[in-house]
Amino acid sequence: MGFFTGLFTVGVEYDEIKDQYVISGITGFRNIINRYGEKNINNIFTSVGRTELIFPSIFAYEVIALFKDVIRRPNNYVDAKAMKKALDLLEEKVKERVSLDLDCKLDFDMIKAKMKHTPFAYQMELFNHYEGYKARTGYRGLMVAAGVGSGKAEPINSTIRTPNGWTKMKDIKVGDLVMTIDGSYTKVEGVYPRGRLKTYKVKFKDGRSLVVGGDHLWAIHGYGFKNTSILYPYIDFSKKLPVEEYTHQPTCVVDTLSLFDFMKRNRRPDKVKVYIPLCRSEQNEDKEFFIHPYILGVLLGDGCLSGGSIDITCSDPKVIERCAQFLHKDYKITTHKLDNTKNCRRYGIVMKDKKYGDRNEYVQELSRLRLLGTTALTKFIPEEYLNGSTAQRLELIRGLMDTDGEVSYSIGRNGLGINKKGEGLCGSLCYSTSSQHLAFDIRELIHSLGDICKLKPRVPFYTYKGERLPGNVSYRLFIRSRMPREYLTRWKKRKDRLHADNQYSKNLKLQIVSVEEYAEQECICIKVAHPSELYVAEDYIVTHNTNMSLTFAELLHSEKVLIVCPLPTFEKVWLKSIVLPGNDNLYQRPEENKLWHVKSPSAYNNERFILVHYEGLENIYGILSKIAGPKTTVIVDESHNFADTKSKRTVLLQDIIDRSFTKNLFLLSGTPIKSYSTEVINMAKFIDGRLKGKLYERLYSVYANPNKFFKSILPNRYSDMTYVIEKKETKLDPIIKTYVPIKLKNGNEYTLPYIREQMRIFIEKRIKEINDAMPKYQEVYRMCIETARQNGFDKKTKYTIRQYEDLVAIIQKNYKSNNLGFIKNEMALANTIEKEIKKFLPPELARQWDEVKTIIKYPLLKIQGECLGLIVMGARIKCHVDMASNLDLSALVNSTIKDTIIFSNYIQVCEAARINVTNRGYKPALVYGELSKYLNREVKAFIDNKDVNPLITTYKSLSTGVPLINANVIIALDLPFRMYIFEQAVGRAWRVGQDSQVVVYIPSLDTDNVPNINQRNLDIISFFNEEVEALTGIKSSMDIKETEALNLEAYSIAPDIRTSYFDMYLKDYDMSGYKHKLLNW
Repeated sequence: MGFFTGLFTVGVEYDEIKDQYVISGITGFRNIINRYGEKNINNIFTSVGRTELIFPSIFAYEVIALFKDVIRRPNNYVDAKAMKKALDLLEEKVKERVSLDLDCKLDFDMIKAKMKHTPFAYQMELFNHYEGYKARTGYRGLMVAAGVGSGKAEPINSTIRTPNGWTKMKDIKVGDLVMTIDGSYTKVEGVYPRGRLKTYKVKFKDGRSLVVGGDHLWAIHGYGFKNTSILYPYIDFSKKLPVEEYTHQPTCVVDTLSLFDFMKRNRRPDKVKVYIPLCRSEQNEDKEFFIHPYILGVLLGDGCLSGGSIDITCSDPKVIERCAQFLHKDYKITTHKLDNTKNCRRYGIVMKDKKYGDRNEYVQELSRLRLLGTTALTKFIPEEYLNGSTAQRLELIRGLMDTDGEVSYSIGRNGLGINKKGEGLCGSLCYSTSSQHLAFDIRELIHSLGDICKLKPRVPFYTYKGERLPGNVSYRLFIRSRMPREYLTRWKKRKDRLHADNQYSKNLKLQIVSVEEYAEQECICIKVAHPSELYVAEDYIVTHNTNMSLTFAELLHSEKVLIVCPLPTFEKVWLKSIVLPGNDNLYQRPEENKLWHVKSPSAYNNERFILVHYEGLENIYGILSKIAGPKTTVIVDESHNFADTKSKRTVLLQDIIDRSFTKNLFLLSGTPIKSYSTEVINMAKFIDGRLKGKLYERLYSVYANPNKFFKSILPNRYSDMTYVIEKKETKLDPIIKTYVPIKLKNGNEYTLPYIREQMRIFIEKRIKEINDAMPKYQEVYRMCIETARQNGFDKKTKYTIRQYEDLVAIIQKNYKSNNLGFIKNEMALANTIEKEIKKFLPPELARQWDEVKTIIKYPLLKIQGECLGLIVMGARIKCHVDMASNLDLSALVNSTIKDTIIFSNYIQVCEAARINVTNRGYKPALVYGELSKYLNREVKAFIDNKDVNPLITTYKSLSTGVPLINANVIIALDLPFRMYIFEQAVGRAWRVGQDSQVVVYIPSLDTDNVPNINQRNLDIISFFNEEVEALTGIKSSMDIKETEALNLEAYSIAPDIRTSYFDMYLKDYDMSGYKHKLLNW
């Protein structure tokens, strides 16, 4: 080589027409081909000459990695310096070519203008990564492996509103109900201690305040600045905005640190203001009160409760008439006029027909409520009345306002009591009391109705014997309400001064006046299930926490947006997020969004959003020409469901994406790669639009059975097209337990020696049957072939009968020598032709063709499949049915105060578990087989009804999509075929929001040290999981690596893998001689 070194100039050129690179000046490369496998090199390179290498651009990643490996491991055949120069030139050329096609700029101004929420930090990292990623790779898409987000922090002693009143943050648990912005209650999905954090005190104009962490999120809107931005750098003070551009809706999410910085920098606090939305009225159920809330309000306002009886001093008989309407039928109101008064009278509540020994129940109830004996200085509202329904709390307010309430006049700056339009200015609702406790309670009552109440104490003075003395403190409450007239039932003149359509009732909001640094405290954050993610903290202040469910919705700066999603998320997630009104929607103006979906009754009319579920993909072809273009963004939700390139829906989706000409494709999944290394190449076919036809087959071939080198670079190819968002799971690692072994009376039937003997008997019987019937099979086979030929198979298809017969001969030859693994392409082509042949056969012959074609090609493999399906799988199912029937499931269910989920692969096992727990007095939720269609109903009952437990389901029915953090015990009666399914099943309980240790029990059959079919679950086929871990570089979160050996559908297993399964069970039985015997015909 030394003689030629330096004679050739190293160069790299890109042929745009052929989309390939030409590297010249490299010598000796042909001498190291064997290091990487001749077949692999021939797949990667179009030509390997003495001094020239040619390869398609799609293989640039492999060639660069290969060059680096050659340079890293010197040899005397290749000039390393020349190769290093070629490597540098190639990397530069690749970068130049990608840059020429760069079209991926994200317009963040569009996000601010259209979306409700400002992107969070981790979303910004993803967006910024995407632009650099496109510039570096030129791919049309990105695979996003997305985990679950978390909430934000508040001090442990701050309070949060629950149905039972105010509860400290430190006492909140997963599953508790908390109040949301719309007044309803939602479940807490996660509680996360954050340690000691610096906190800030946020003060509001009506006197409320809240201490929170610096990263606590707020849903805010502003007055005096345009659009949704609240951060100081985006505010343009030079512009005088017209009134119609002011926004009065929650359109921006910021953290407390940003608010702190803004409030500190804001030089015009009188003009530029920040508001948070007010919660709606708390939606509680009606409580059973003996004393009607209106009567209690009147008693607190004008009642005398200091003695042993009930006296009401009131000058308005209409108030008394209204009280009488709400009295119990056995009671009445008595009256007599007070001395020295004109109109005021004293009223009492007494029994109609009182007998000796009868007690006044109203007096007894007031005593129970601890109100009897209170004075004007000590009155208060009982807590149970503060937690009443909206109607009950409103009646309580009316009773208070009809007695001691008033409507103050507002004369305005001109002193005339009218505005510039000549309209009367509205007055304010006010209430005065001498009881501090009652004042605070009324303020809370107003806040619970979603209104504003400002409390101002005032010290009155009086003169006694010439000396000016202070009186009792008077507490005056000023109220602003969305429905001010609803607070009064009388005083028509006063109600007339309350204009229901004034600016305050229309756009009632709570202004933030300051954010101050506070102490360092222990903090906790929570995550709530409500779509708005808003919950109500101290004093009914609405706060916000994070959600990662639709990150890429904010990237849709596109002319058309095609969304492909599973059917369960079709309406619950996507429709609600884009067009349906409500808190779920992510847009500021959802009414402007135009969406067409496959269930729409009308035809497509140029809508921007196109929504399709997996089962409706074929419907897209009718409109594909109208939505295709480089400005079309495609989002595929749960993209791991398209990993199998041979499935119909994967083929459809691949074709639709290719024809859409999209340059922005997002594949969203929590588990992008399931089991096989080739799934990376399958997903790469979506990501890289150039990977088609022969190029895909060549790349697939490189990684289908990769050698050490290509296996080592595959993880990098995976990470090159994937962005992993860290999954912030619960910190508790699940304990994987093997349950105390269970003994069965018929346990011997499930031992491997017994099963092997049954297999031997079955095999010998089937071999004899096939041998005896071979002439008949041969006759039927030839009849099928001849019939297809006579029906025009050779002329009407691109295949020929002769071609098929040659393939069968190759298969038989390799089957005899155990080399089926080397002719996968030939076997696949033979299967394809067989399907075509079947179309040319009459029905009865077509049915026989399905059986004989396999017997002719590899009869023993067919017997193996039958044996696995009938004997092995039959024994497996029966074993687990018996175990589920005899297992003490109640002990496991009772091992936790939370709920339990029972998983199995098989409907029969689930049914046995149902009978077991039902006989023990449990009421299980059932999601398997035909019952799977009631999934939503059963899951809701399992979560909401404490009497429903456990949940019994198959992995297929419930391994994904349903959070069940109300459970922390999982019983895996048997294990699934692949580890990712097991992880997803455990993930129903082991996820963000889980506050308890998750325990997984795996029952084990005890057969006295004799291996059995149940134990085989725990020691075979772990290579699936190990391969995924090596591929992704992410270790499985499970402590168990065992997977199930077999599928029920044994024929779905590849022939070479099926043989290894078979040998694993029947390893002591030599069957090699049968292969020739069965093929000698």
